[in-house]
Amino acid sequence: MMHPPSPRPATPPLRDPALGEVQGEVVCLRSFSAGQAVFYVEKRRGSGVLGSRDFVGIFAAELPSGDFLQASPTFSLSPFCSLDGGQFGGPVTRGNIEIK
Repeated sequence: MMHPPSPRPATPPLRDPALGEVQGEVVCLRSFSAGQAVFYVEKRRGSGVLGSRDFVGIFAAELPSGDFLQASPTFSLSPFCSLDGGQFGGPVTRGNIEIK
């Protein structure tokens, strides 16, 4: 008996008290240097500004001073999985960014 493929697990939600949240599947990833990457999440569920579009582009960095990210809700993926700048962002105050 054939079974349909299992869906890939969703990412942990990205939450901000003022901007809402987004949770979905990472659909592209590009690393720049040690501890820095851009990735896009295709929204499965969301709320507020972060959940207002089909995708969220995220720049994430592991810095000596602490984790940092910028997010940009968008209707489509950027070519080459790039992000020219996030609309929202700052230091990560709860949780952890792990770039492998």
